[in-house]
Amino acid sequence: MIVAAGLLLTALALGGFALFLRDQGVERAGQWVSVVGFFISTALGVPGLAVAWLAWRRPSGTSIAGAPAAGLRTARSGSISQNNTGGVNVASTGVIGDVRLPNEMK
Repeated sequence: MIVAAGLLLTALALGGFALFLRDQGVERAGQWVSVVGFFISTALGVPGLAVAWLAWRRPSGTSIAGAPAAGLRTARSGSISQNNTGGVNVASTGVIGDVRLPNEMK
């Protein structure tokens, strides 16, 4: 219900703005669109920058509460070797978590 009301309000605002621009003429309508576009892009861009900054500040391997996040740190051992000149086939050996990777290229 709230989403439908928001969409209706947005449609009415855009329709009213279009009617306003129609009466302004091409030159002034272009100026108005530039001003409104600046504010809309700022309103959408600032929260995106805030989320990116918060994600950048959070150390990897920890949850938001600061405790180690489950599944982010997995014990690994083994090697990866390439046995051809074409660069397509890669042989993996070792252990990643609970999965053992046998060497198929012996």
